[in-house]
Amino acid sequence: MSLSFGGIHNIEVPQSVLAQKFNIEVNGVLAFNQATNLETEALKIKAQKAEAIDAYFAERDMPLEGMGMKMVEEAENNEIDWRLLPAIAVRESTGGKNDCNKVKNNPFGWGSCKIGFDSLDKAIEGAIDDFCQACENQDKQCK
Repeated sequence: MSLSFGGIHNIEVPQSVLAQKFNIEVNGVLAFNQATNLETEALKIKAQKAEAIDAYFAERDMPLEGMGMKMVEEAENNEIDWRLLPAIAVRESTGGKNDCNKVKNNPFGWGSCKIGFDSLDKAIEGAIDDFCQACENQDKQCK
C-alpha cells in the first residue's frame, strides 16, 4: 500500500501493518496502547485531496465540481499524481465549462475531442487508462 503524508509521497507500507499502537495522554489520564489506523488516515488524506479539487472547481464555477473523489481514486489506483487529471481538465476545457462540442462527457479533450464517454466517471477512467497505456508504450509505468 502506498500512502502520502504532507509533502512526502509514495511511502510504502506493508499490507500487514494496518495499525500502530501509541500511549495517549488526555487531560492527565494515560490511555495505553491506543491504535491509530493507517487506513483511516489514508482515507482522510484522500478526502482532503478530493475536497481540494472540488473547492477549486467550485470557486471558479466549473462543472466538474463533485468529481474530485473519482479523480483521486483513479489516480491512486494507477499511481498517478492526483493533480494531473484536474489540471488537464482545466487546461483543455476550463474544468468542463468548454467541454468538447462534438462528443459528450469529454472535459479532457481526449482524442482531439473525437472520443465521447457515457458519463464523467467513464471519462475519468478512460483518460487515465489511455494515459497509462501511453506510459507503458514508452517503458514507463503507471501502476
